[in-house]
Amino acid sequence: MTAAQFKRVSLSNDPVQQTLNLELVLRTPLVLAPDRKSRSKEQVVLPITTHISLTRGVACVDVQTRVDNRASDHRLRVHFPAPFAAVTGHHNGHFELVER
Repeated sequence: MTAAQFKRVSLSNDPVQQTLNLELVLRTPLVLAPDRKSRSKEQVVLPITTHISLTRGVACVDVQTRVDNRASDHRLRVHFPAPFAAVTGHHNGHFELVER
């Protein structure tokens, strides 16, 4: 597994909201090999932009991530380690907030 590299970090804030802006790049194999059991040696760079916002009076963290996925046959996941176990979570869906 390859870690993303930071390209730029900035902070924007006003009296209502603070946002941490992260620009990263992730090097990943371009495609799966023809046997679909290994990865190609050729790599591609995936630009990743993440905005993490805290809003005064709102009891949640808003995380927006955009990935320009230039790789084929590729899946991206993100993990948020926490010192507690969550029973449920609230997720944005199409025109709704879903509890899972």
